[in-house]
Amino acid sequence: MKEKIPTKFMNSSKHIISDNPDVFYKLQIIMGKVADNIVKNKYVKNSITEEKIKGENEPVD
Repeated sequence: MKEKIPTKFMNSSKHIISDNPDVFYKLQIIMGKVADNIVKNKYVKNSITEEKIKGENEPVD
């Protein structure tokens, strides 16, 4: 990240999470789903596209 996250925001977030463990658990689930989607979009779709390109360049008998 180019910009730093403000300290006040981070302290408030830590306070909310420590007061409500349920919020922390839900946040972990959501961030896990976001990370899964990012990985799938970046690597799985790229590899499928590369396989299609390789398949199109092969000579036909």
